[in-house]
Amino acid sequence: MIDREEIPKFLNETYLFSGLDDATLARIADCGVIRKYAKDAVVYEEGDDAIDAYLLLSGMVRFTIKSGSRSILANSVMRSRTVFGWATLIPEQTKRVGSAVALEPSEILLLHGDKLLEVLREDPRAGFTVMQRLAGMIARGFMETRP
Repeated sequence: MIDREEIPKFLNETYLFSGLDDATLARIADCGVIRKYAKDAVVYEEGDDAIDAYLLLSGMVRFTIKSGSRSILANSVMRSRTVFGWATLIPEQTKRVGSAVALEPSEILLLHGDKLLEVLREDPRAGFTVMQRLAGMIARGFMETRP
């Protein structure tokens, strides 16, 4: 089991949150709870409410977006130190656009979206950095799924 005191270090090792100051990383860590998922457990499904963002602490998760009758594997397999489920950071995006399933036993930090956004609003420099990186992740995601 991952120790809660290690969470800021894990956050700092992600693309989205790396380089933020220690106080902000600690506040972001306080927005979350650690949950364990068994192999094949559903983390979330397409259409679910987008309440949390997720930080994969250990294990592997598959993310799938369906397009009509076929599946597109966007960022198909995610490993430790990956932030996913970022739809909660986009106010107009209230539903999940894909599904996430644990491929092996996994520990995931669930970061409550409203609390996370509050931290980012209160630290505009960190908020700008995170949102700029998020925009880049979204743009890359679209480019990777284009035929």
